[in-house]
Amino acid sequence: MSETPLSITVDEQAAATVVRVAGDLPASQAGVLEDTVLPLLAGPGTDIEVDLSGVTFLSSTGLAVLVQLARRSKHAKRALRYSRPSAHIERMLRIANLPVAG
Repeated sequence: MSETPLSITVDEQAAATVVRVAGDLPASQAGVLEDTVLPLLAGPGTDIEVDLSGVTFLSSTGLAVLVQLARRSKHAKRALRYSRPSAHIERMLRIANLPVAG
C-alpha cells in the first residue's frame, strides 16, 4: 500500500487559525505537523483549529504529536481543537481525551 503524501496548509481567519492536514500522518511526517503548529501556539492570535478531514492514516506517533500539541496549548493558554476527523480517527482522539470540535 502506498503512502498518501502529507499536505499542511495554514489559513488565518477571523475566528480561528485553521491548520488543514491531508494525507497520511506516519511517524516519519509527524514532526512536520508539530513544526507547523508550535509557532502558532507561541505567538499571539486567535484560537487554533486543526482540520483533520483529509487525514487518511494516523500513526501512533502522529497521535502522540496531537496529544503533545494539546498539552502545549494549555501551557500557552491558547485554545486548540481538532475538527472534522473521520470516524476512526475521532475514536482515537476521544480515547486520548483530546478536544474534538463539533
